[in-house]
Amino acid sequence: MDIFDRLEQVSNKAIHYFNQIKVHYDRETGLARLPKPYENKNQQVVFSRHLKELIEQQILKKVPSHLVHRKRGELVFIINPEFIKCFQYAQAKMLWKTLP
Repeated sequence: MDIFDRLEQVSNKAIHYFNQIKVHYDRETGLARLPKPYENKNQQVVFSRHLKELIEQQILKKVPSHLVHRKRGELVFIINPEFIKCFQYAQAKMLWKTLP
């Protein structure tokens, strides 16, 4: 399955969040650094629910703060390097494999 097949399996709102994440994608590293897209608990719950869809489809994974430096209020994701290849493909692929 490619990324288009995977995106067909998620909701429109999950695709909307994927597009927000993709805007912050770094072609060098394969990481996307996204300012928190929610302001309150309800928005966080909605975001988390749709993020879970993207994670279950192996489209992206959240990168924990102990693995990458991040700014306060920033979320860091890696987009599956098999779907979108970055310049540091080997490192991105290794990171992808180490994440749950």
